[in-house]
Amino acid sequence: MHKLLLVIITLLMALPSYAQNKVQKVYQNMNPGVVELHVEALAKPVEAQVNYKVNTGNSLGSGALVSNNGRILTAAHVVERATKIEVAFANGFKTSGHVVWVAPLVDLAMIQVAEMPKDGYKVLKLAKKNSYKVGEQVVVIGAPYGVSHSLSVGYLSGIRDKAEIPLNKLKPRFLQTDAAINQGNSGGPMFNMDGEIIGIVSHILSQSG
Repeated sequence: MHKLLLVIITLLMALPSYAQNKVQKVYQNMNPGVVELHVEALAKPVEAQVNYKVNTGNSLGSGALVSNNGRILTAAHVVERATKIEVAFANGFKTSGHVVWVAPLVDLAMIQVAEMPKDGYKVLKLAKKNSYKVGEQVVVIGAPYGVSHSLSVGYLSGIRDKAEIPLNKLKPRFLQTDAAINQGNSGGPMFNMDGEIIGIVSHILSQSG
């Protein structure tokens, strides 16, 4: 009886350590596939009574490397009005990028880098649509407030499937998480514990903004 109790206590004590090591492993393995995007873009037009003025501005976002030839998945709102994109890899390598396609209705975009680093990168894998469920642990990697390659951990809180968008046959799926997300996380990947991308960060719901 005492030996059984000792084994149970030992297992319970090991559980938090196991979970922590699992998160660490996902971060270490997948972080080389997360990039930081420094974007110069046209601001949205500001209407005046007589004159029409267009401003430019800088923004920061994240992205996920999804192919060996330098295709990066990100959020549409990060790059849709971009005039210049600098892509910074986790190993410090920097290059330029350009938009390949953009889908504002689902807030997704693909960019292509001009040059790939020789090493130190990771091509990330997309999860299958029905391979994840509400309640499972998720990991988000991005650059909140410019703090590069920051990790936040939470749970998949909700899955919201929307009606098909007319003409393009897209069926949007929005995922909700309680993992911390802030400015700079936009476009970054959300992973399941197998290190597969289940979503791209779009926006936050916040009363404080």
